[in-house]
Order: sequence, then structure tokens, then C-alpha cells
Amino acid sequence: MRSKKLHGKKVTLHTAATSLPSPSLSTDGQAITTWGNHRPDVASIAIDSDGVGTLGNAYLCGYDAQDAAWRAICQVHRGATITLSATLGHEERVLDIGAFDSLAVKGTLTGGIAVTISIKPIERL
Repeated sequence: MRSKKLHGKKVTLHTAATSLPSPSLSTDGQAITTWGNHRPDVASIAIDSDGVGTLGNAYLCGYDAQDAAWRAICQVHRGATITLSATLGHEERVLDIGAFDSLAVKGTLTGGIAVTISIKPIERL
């Protein structure tokens, strides 16, 4: 399957985060309104670190403003622990994000690292 990046801009979900707790308030995530009314179902999530450590039990979560509720969309890296370093991050495609207004990642960080997590829209051809 071929794909292309949309004109929507990369959205930073977390900047230099040292913890990734479960979102509970509507303001806990990052709005994806910069993507306009067309919200793709497929996106690419990138996780970068300032040092050596791991991210485990990570979930991409979405906020549905219509229902005023956070939902776990998918496990990042199929639930496996992700090893990160300052020179090697992690990137993967995630599905089914189009119905949500805001996004966040929850998970467990080890190694005293700070992570920056961003998401970019992708559209299938």
C-alpha cells in the first residue's frame, strides 16, 4: 500500500516529558485542530529521547469531545517496551485516530529520560 503525507502539520503531543500519566481532563492532550476538518485515520507517531531509557506499556489515547471521554486507541509498539537513546528514537504508524479531537500518549518511562512525542497525518493512496 502506498501512502503520502497530508498537508497537515506535525503536532507535538508531549515536549521533554519526564512522565506520561493517563489523561483524565479534556485539556490533558494536544488538539489536532491544525489538521482542519479532514482528519485522517492513519498517522505516524514519533518518539524521541534526550538519553538512554525505555518507554513501556504505552498507549495512544484520544479525546472524543462529543462524548467528553478519553479512550485508548491502540498500544504503541504492540505493547512491547521501546528502547530509546538520544540518537535513536522510535516511529510507527497508528490507525483509527480520525474520530478524536485531541491526542495524548500514556506510558511508563525509565532511565530518567525526557521524551518528545509528535504525530503527523498520513493519507493512503
